[in-house]
Amino acid sequence: MDRANRVLLAVLGAVLLVAGLAVGLAGLGLVPAVDPGTPLLPDPVRVRWHGWGVAAWLVAAAVGVLLALAGVLLVRAQLVAGRGHRMPDLLRTDPHRRAPASPAEPETGTGGSDRAAPPPDAGSRSGGTATATLPAATATGPGRTRVRSAALVRGIERDLARHPAVRRADVLLAGDTADPRARVRLELRSGADVPQVQSYLSACLARFAGTTDVRPTDVEVVVYLTDRDQVRVR
Repeated sequence: MDRANRVLLAVLGAVLLVAGLAVGLAGLGLVPAVDPGTPLLPDPVRVRWHGWGVAAWLVAAAVGVLLALAGVLLVRAQLVAGRGHRMPDLLRTDPHRRAPASPAEPETGTGGSDRAAPPPDAGSRSGGTATATLPAATATGPGRTRVRSAALVRGIERDLARHPAVRRADVLLAGDTADPRARVRLELRSGADVPQVQSYLSACLARFAGTTDVRPTDVEVVVYLTDRDQVRVR
């Protein structure tokens, strides 16, 4: 989605730039095929515009507000921390897990009256012929396990914090579970070996993928050093 936003912004910017330059050059008389005195809009459009009166300006203002709002949303999608929405919780389904059997229902004895079935040895003690039949276990659906995305994030952060050079680790999992993105911010101690920490981070993400089957396709790491400028590692 971030890449799509950037492409959309680039296309809109290019179209508006070309349109603005074309109109400006035509108005200055720098386009030989266009008369500088030619109205920008055709006569039917201008007549209808004036016929609408104040409503035309209200419609133009509303369109301008909507375009401005769309622009703000696009810019916000690029500037928001973590670049995207937090990854939803994991939902795992176990097809082999079955619900427990329901309790036995009352049965009808040989005398025709409805009563609860006695235990298996009750018939021999009372001389009756009623027997108890246990119903078979019925499956109501597979078992499901929900894993909170916040718990997954804390697990990665704790794993990263075990490295002696890492002072603090902040992790964000964004996107969906099928195509997640990881944003990692590491605060390292003075004198830390950044390439070695990067290798440790790769190992942490590999362990995370092996445990949860969630494999981030886009990983962005921002490293903060005590005596150096901010370093961005991709």
